[in-house]
Amino acid sequence: CLSPESAAAVAPQAEGSLTKAWVIADEELQQFRGKLHGYLGAQRLPIGELSKEWSGLVDAAGKESRAKRDRMKILFQLAADFYRRDSIQDGQMDSEMATRCWNRCLEAIEQVERNANQASLIESLTADLAVLSSR
Repeated sequence: CLSPESAAAVAPQAEGSLTKAWVIADEELQQFRGKLHGYLGAQRLPIGELSKEWSGLVDAAGKESRAKRDRMKILFQLAADFYRRDSIQDGQMDSEMATRCWNRCLEAIEQVERNANQASLIESLTADLAVLSSR
């Protein structure tokens, strides 16, 4: 449970989303968010490292498949948020490239909902993002 001060700090960043609020408040996910921005903003996406990080964080959600799927959607949403806002603002990529990557992340979130295989989905998403974001 967040203190009133922490909740007040998180609320504006969450943009009305409870899921985003939990991510912002979760220290582990916040640390990963910083790493993720480094991965996604790199000249060449480190596919192996990113896949390993995503898989580890998904597995850390527990043994229940629902918890793993929820965690995977949150992680993919963090990537989508990067492409929607940060990549263009930071001048890391043009809007067309960022839009293609953002759309692929949204597609991956839908695939989680359709119970796609976790390992295959993570591998295909990272490989696709590497191709779509190549400069």
